[in-house]
Amino acid sequence: MCAKPPIPHKHSARQEKETTMAVQQNKKSRSRKGMRRSHDRVAVPAVIYCSCGEPTVPHSVCPNCGSYKGRQVIAKSENE
Repeated sequence: MCAKPPIPHKHSARQEKETTMAVQQNKKSRSRKGMRRSHDRVAVPAVIYCSCGEPTVPHSVCPNCGSYKGRQVIAKSENE
């Protein structure tokens, strides 16, 4: 007796899948669109002012005078 090949199921992984794009079912209102986009804004960078008066990023050494938390960490010469 000859063995029959298995019949492929319609959801079988062996068949090629159609490439379809997702299409929204209902239109998003202006309000819902705005609520979704409310968190997409660009973050404002945190800025602190060093004792020398230069703006710098928090928790980092001041690029102008080389101090961190009131201590001199990097020796800066006067002609730089």
